[in-house]
Amino acid sequence: MKVLEVKGVNKYFGSNHVLKDVSFSMEKGEVLAIIGSSGGGKTTLLRSLTFLERIQKGTIEIGGESIITDIEKEKKPSKYIWKEIESKKSKNNKDDNAVELEVDLSSTNKKTCAICNKLNSIKNHKFKKLVKIEDKEPTTVTLSSYPKDKELREKRLKMGLVFQEFNLFPHKTVVQNLMMAPMLVKKSMSDDSGINVVKVAITEEQAREKALEVLEQVGLSDKADAYPCEISGGQKQRVAIARALCMNPEILCFDEPTSALDPELTGEVLKVISSLKDTGVTMLIVTHEIMFAREIADTVIFLDGGRILEMGDAKTVIDNPTEERTKEFMNKILKG
Repeated sequence: MKVLEVKGVNKYFGSNHVLKDVSFSMEKGEVLAIIGSSGGGKTTLLRSLTFLERIQKGTIEIGGESIITDIEKEKKPSKYIWKEIESKKSKNNKDDNAVELEVDLSSTNKKTCAICNKLNSIKNHKFKKLVKIEDKEPTTVTLSSYPKDKELREKRLKMGLVFQEFNLFPHKTVVQNLMMAPMLVKKSMSDDSGINVVKVAITEEQAREKALEVLEQVGLSDKADAYPCEISGGQKQRVAIARALCMNPEILCFDEPTSALDPELTGEVLKVISSLKDTGVTMLIVTHEIMFAREIADTVIFLDGGRILEMGDAKTVIDNPTEERTKEFMNKILKG
């Protein structure tokens, strides 16, 4: 069963084309690792899949449900002919003193600035009325369509995200950090008629029970009442993993989960992630730990310059890459 399907994802930051037609899918229980050099688009892709960034084109389906879809929209032209007309017209009612200006609005978000800059280049003008004349016909473009913010927040719960930093609340205990989100996020339930929808949040007792269960899963039952300042960096990252698991996501995502850790602490976090695979958790991992990706991942994606250059069985891609760029990357990483 496909739990995630990504088709033709494109992401821009201004004129910078960061993700270029990225497409892949994941099966339930699969572990997929995304590798590549810094600046290749790995984190941007992960943030786009968890809806922290908005893509401009492409579709995203989670659990067979279309979350982001492509729709056709009318795009207005970026160039216009702006006509400034003098307030006093001649007797024959013609705009004898009209001045036509062509203004390119594609380079600015403020139309008025573009107009004023153009007008300032003309001396001694005293105009009152502004008329816009479109220079060319609107075009139809394909753009990604997002649900409304409230609905999008609910869809985001399908994806759990473990950040590079731990982001734990220092004034709350470990178990309290885990209980917060499940208690704050309201879940949908149908009444007996199956028509009306009632919003309810889980109780504090239920949240604590779930938190303790997950802490045991990551080997931190004895740290439930400790504060973040009282545990190590590796333990903090394991708490962050447990916090994400408390929301029962369909896919658990990791963004460089060991990058903020000392090498000595990296092993304990990787061990926890490996144990999650044994329980059938679907995971998407952005990592620089190439050998870890080789051992834990079912599939590896090599992302470079915003494109998927190579994708396939983890051991095959890492040990015997076919693309020259992938070979170059692996040689630098594995041979130092």
